[in-house]
Amino acid sequence: MSVNFDEAGPSRSKRKSSDPDAGNEDCKFKAENLSCIDDVTDESSDDDKAAQLGEYLSAQYEVLLRVLSNLSAFDLRRAALVSKAWQSAARVVRDSRQQLHWLFWNAKPGMNIDPPLVLQSSIREMYSQPTLCVAFFTKNARKSFECSTPKIICPASKDQNCCGKLHPMESFMATTLGPKCDILSLTVSGTVGTSDDLKFTHEVEFISKSKVQSMSAALFPNFPGVKIERFKLTKQELLKGVREHISCELDMASRLGLPGNMLIQAVVIFTGSRIRGDEVSMLVACLQSRQDHRIPVAGGIDEKPDNVEGLVFLGDNVCAASLVIPETVTERDTAVQYISRLKSCNLPSERALCFMFTCLGRGTIWYEGRENVESEIINEVFPRSPVIGFFGQGEIGINVLPGFEAGNASTFWANFKALCNEGKTALQAPPKVVKRGELSIDHSYSTCLLYLSFNTAKSSLPI
Repeated sequence: MSVNFDEAGPSRSKRKSSDPDAGNEDCKFKAENLSCIDDVTDESSDDDKAAQLGEYLSAQYEVLLRVLSNLSAFDLRRAALVSKAWQSAARVVRDSRQQLHWLFWNAKPGMNIDPPLVLQSSIREMYSQPTLCVAFFTKNARKSFECSTPKIICPASKDQNCCGKLHPMESFMATTLGPKCDILSLTVSGTVGTSDDLKFTHEVEFISKSKVQSMSAALFPNFPGVKIERFKLTKQELLKGVREHISCELDMASRLGLPGNMLIQAVVIFTGSRIRGDEVSMLVACLQSRQDHRIPVAGGIDEKPDNVEGLVFLGDNVCAASLVIPETVTERDTAVQYISRLKSCNLPSERALCFMFTCLGRGTIWYEGRENVESEIINEVFPRSPVIGFFGQGEIGINVLPGFEAGNASTFWANFKALCNEGKTALQAPPKVVKRGELSIDHSYSTCLLYLSFNTAKSSLPI
């Protein structure tokens, strides 16, 4: 017997909404509780059976939680439409999940592949509901695709009735992720991604006149104690914000809408080719001036010419380190030595990822014909952490390698929170004076890495 969430049959209106807490006091699974289902005759319609099963599960709250806990985040959203009781239970299940997800696909010319179908199929299998998606598309992957496959959810109709029209790739992604997931998507020269099983990394490099379709993405759920703020500034807004900060008219953090009581733990920056390196450096220097706690930074130059946008990670439950692999590194053994510096920071790897932003001039040619060199090294050093990033026309980053003592995750986060609490006193003081040229973060022919680790208490369902 199955419940079809797609069909809103006539019996849907007969379903009663029950108190989601009604079954918490006495919810032992007894044989007599199933009598309402056993009494259903063979002549009853499947819709009536589904309705009675739904009413039973709504009354048995713990059983409902167990059933919903087996669903993916996508199916969980659909199950929440059944009734108020199901919506409440689905929210409990959703909030207990705090898993990072990542996406990667690569379609070479001549391959028979439907990118929207591949993308939506991967999203449907996600365990946690993401609230933020950071996606990097090659130019040919970001174009509009025809909605012609019945298995695809049409962005226009929101169902599997294909309309035959062209839709942008982001719209297929947004339809499957749901309205509560913010998407930051960029067009880049090449992508860096990781396989679903974390065994392989892929560097899809920039090739002149290439029609390769590739996408890499990182998806973040709602982590308790972590705030991820997205910002976007034009060149004029950036220069105005820097001037106001220097003249003490308005703090840069306030301009970006950052909370005044949380430390900035990391910044990811994406700029256009018309934004000068010293202008981006001033942005980071202004943010750094509000606190003593050093800020790891990484990013790259995408295809947008005159914007600067990015992400600011704040809170006591996220820790980061950033590293620049300079243009002088041309051998694998030397790259291993550099990337091992990130490992020596002793950041927990239970829920972590590594952003990698590298020059389009590096890659296979840089390492004498060897593919995926740097991403494979990261995968070897951090086998439990995905690598996500892109090939750009320039790199942004600084070396911030904090030295934490090796130990278990709980000890690490307890010590880290103590350090953060001490550092928060600087937030009450006036921002420090910022001078132009005191911080250099733009690079060429290099690779900039940002390793992010999140502290998430192992949530469990109340059953």
